[in-house]
Amino acid sequence: MTKKENNKYAMYKSLLTVLDENREKINAIEGLKIISTELVDIIVKINEIDNRYKNLSKGAADNKYNSKDILIAALLKTANVLYVYAKRTDNFPLKEQSDLTESGLKKGRDNELLQKAKTTIENAKKNSVEITSLHKDFNEDLKKLEELLTGFEDSISNQSSKSTEKQASREALTEGFKKADDIIKEQLDPLIELIREKDIDLYNQYYAARTIKDLGVRKTVKEDEKIEDVSVKENVEGIKEAIKN
Repeated sequence: MTKKENNKYAMYKSLLTVLDENREKINAIEGLKIISTELVDIIVKINEIDNRYKNLSKGAADNKYNSKDILIAALLKTANVLYVYAKRTDNFPLKEQSDLTESGLKKGRDNELLQKAKTTIENAKKNSVEITSLHKDFNEDLKKLEELLTGFEDSISNQSSKSTEKQASREALTEGFKKADDIIKEQLDPLIELIREKDIDLYNQYYAARTIKDLGVRKTVKEDEKIEDVSVKENVEGIKEAIKN
């Protein structure tokens, strides 16, 4: 959730607390009973979507970064041997292509890392027979590098897939807030008027929760200050107007 959404979500929870603590009175009016139950379902759904969104954001990124670090370490190991071989044989193109650094690889884009890894693997295969005299486990390291390259490509693909899921979750979260706002403003607010004459304390509790937790999304600081400085019980009508605006 964004900061604005977190503030609004806190208001939702505060409002639900008031409704839950007065469940018997709320349930006495069938419309309030039904609509407050619907609001609970929407807010539970918002929380589930938000948790899924956070997990998608963290999981895919972590997997890619871990795969990238491991690939870079293996790539440098092979590239360094190639660099020494190129130096000893005066193979300047190979030397240039093998002159890689950890910082440079980490700063570069993913597609650049992929290309450098593929070029290094291609060069290693071409010169593997001669290079084994410098490093007997060179072919084994090369095989490992190829496996890690495949793993990194898979992690990039997985992140792309999860980005699509993230977008869908983001849209569902926005829609959830719209539904919650609509049910509060267009249904709960009008029906709570049925309680006003019978239970002014509950009525005022409702608007206290309805307003105070929603202050974080007001358009201006001055509007916030005006609402915060007045007594809720003495200014319910003013608070309701602020909410509508």
